[in-house]
Amino acid sequence: MNFFEVDWLKKGADLMKEAFLFKKYKAMHPVLAILCGILMLPLVLFSFIMAGIYFVLSFFFTIEIAPIKFLHGLVSKEGEGVKHATQFAIYWIAWPVVFFLYLLASGFIVTLSMLYAITSILTFIWSFGGFRFHLFATAEDISVEVNDEYNMLFPAIYILGAGVILVLLPAITTLIDCIEAGNFELFIDILTLKIIDQVPLHVFYSILYSLTLMSYRPGAVKEEKNSDAE
Repeated sequence: MNFFEVDWLKKGADLMKEAFLFKKYKAMHPVLAILCGILMLPLVLFSFIMAGIYFVLSFFFTIEIAPIKFLHGLVSKEGEGVKHATQFAIYWIAWPVVFFLYLLASGFIVTLSMLYAITSILTFIWSFGGFRFHLFATAEDISVEVNDEYNMLFPAIYILGAGVILVLLPAITTLIDCIEAGNFELFIDILTLKIIDQVPLHVFYSILYSLTLMSYRPGAVKEEKNSDAE
């Protein structure tokens, strides 16, 4: 597919729309779904930041590419309707300009492709595979069909593991520190700092758990259609 013809804004909107259908969350018990959603907030926030940058650049790319396409079409049309001497001037003077403009625009495409891929991966993780995994905006159909419900153990174990990482371990180490210092006045402050320190480990745990145990359950993924998505 011609990347210059991709509607980048629409592709980004389609990606977020599929994620916000919450298909996998609806396959859980509501309480478990809410808790899983809360625990995925760091990844949700990061994906929102990436998506925000992506949409801003997509908007500017749309503004930039429109006059280039117009000039391209004008040069092509004029080149076909004139005689050889004028054609020579058009093809050897105007076309290099058009090519140079496309070359500048291609930098946008590389950046947009990277941002889309990162946003797609992050969103795939926090949605627990709420759409078909893909990296490129050329994917035609990214929807999945969820025809079953999660075994309660899968989200429950995720929540329990996150609780151990974010609450239990920091609480134990904070308690030990306070006992050694003989001072419990700063217990909450120290605990808060330790919980914040555990966030990177929690994010890694969330990524690993989602990709290995949650994203391909439950239900069946729709058959992939012929596309250049992967």
